[in-house]
Amino acid sequence: MAVDDQAGSDPAEQALAPEPVISPVPAPVPAPAPSGGLGQLIRFGLVGGVNTLIDLVLYMVLTGVGLPFLVANFVSTSAGMGFSFVANKYFTFGGGGGGAAKQGALFFAFTAFGLWVIHPVVIFGVEALMAVLDQPLTGLAAWLPKLAAICAGLVWNYTAYSRVVFRRR
Repeated sequence: MAVDDQAGSDPAEQALAPEPVISPVPAPVPAPAPSGGLGQLIRFGLVGGVNTLIDLVLYMVLTGVGLPFLVANFVSTSAGMGFSFVANKYFTFGGGGGGAAKQGALFFAFTAFGLWVIHPVVIFGVEALMAVLDQPLTGLAAWLPKLAAICAGLVWNYTAYSRVVFRRR
């Protein structure tokens, strides 16, 4: 007999060989990540809207119970940012590649840069442009610098989140 013919023919060998495990329930198929494009932009906008409501309502409640404005603002923006991270990670971008700690650090860094660098630069730029155009920033026009900063921040955040923070590797 050839060596191959003898393999598995010994009853002792067969008793020691592990039986194949057959699971009656198939392994779950991971849900596909939300697609990019318009759907992703809509989810990003929804998360931003809820994030803004969390920030605003919590700020109003905290200042209403007597907390100083800066403390209330820190707590409310932190709560909004925490919600925004989780919702964008799982709802908008489908988890993205990488661990939560690394993504959290990147998320904070990009969001902080947008809020504390891009927003002031845009506000200053719009104010300067309006001054050059001899247009007073009164009434509704007083909102233009902040609205321009919000728009720039939205573009910055979406680009950073989709291409760096939650990018699939």
